[in-house]
Amino acid sequence: MKKLALTSLLAVFAVSGANAANVISGNPLYRPDTGHFYSVTSLDTNTDYENFALGEEFGYGISDKLSLFMNTTGSYDSSDTPILGKYSWNNFLLGMSYRYLDQNEWKADFYGKVQQVYDSKDKLETTWYNWTAGTKFGYVMSDWTIAGTVEMNYLTDDQESFDYDSWAMRLGLEGQYAMDSQWNMVAGLDYTANMDDIYVNGNPLIAKLGVNYNMDATKYVGIYATRDLKADSSDDTYGMGVKFGIDF
Repeated sequence: MKKLALTSLLAVFAVSGANAANVISGNPLYRPDTGHFYSVTSLDTNTDYENFALGEEFGYGISDKLSLFMNTTGSYDSSDTPILGKYSWNNFLLGMSYRYLDQNEWKADFYGKVQQVYDSKDKLETTWYNWTAGTKFGYVMSDWTIAGTVEMNYLTDDQESFDYDSWAMRLGLEGQYAMDSQWNMVAGLDYTANMDDIYVNGNPLIAKLGVNYNMDATKYVGIYATRDLKADSSDDTYGMGVKFGIDF
């Protein structure tokens, strides 16, 4: 099965430097206000239209600093030899985020999460657990945001026939610009440093580009595209998708 790049590529809809990151628009420094829920639904595919992934992220703001979130993905593979079956439930993730820096335009979060990865070709069973600890930090202005991500991932199997673990580091950088109160765009790079040749297929360097439309301060839709810059150009290195986000 050809690799499907699933990367979130959205932009900022800013109303002021003080609260831009709290307007849901795909801003990487967005977090829900106290007592607010949010939902981001995505549909991704590769350019041969054989693989489709439907994802859902759902979160809740416990306070202005602490939030909880979950994420799950299902997929459809129309190729002749699907690895996980035609239809599959791929994973389920739980996480927590804490804002440890909120000083004027400077914002920074620490987050931890655990992901359960499934194999559903013959029957639904857990194959892997992915444990993550990371930080996201950046600078938010009225019409632009720049944010970086540094995270460590530990992967361990849940299969009798395997007995190993694996490590990887992910580094990300996103720049976002609001053209006006409704349209915004983003560009970024995301690199995964594979530390032992098990965690991922190579060390992908994903370039991303997207554009969003904000219906209002609580809803947005976006379209985006990705490309693995390190992959062979003869492979299917491109991905594309759409998203819908809402804060309520």
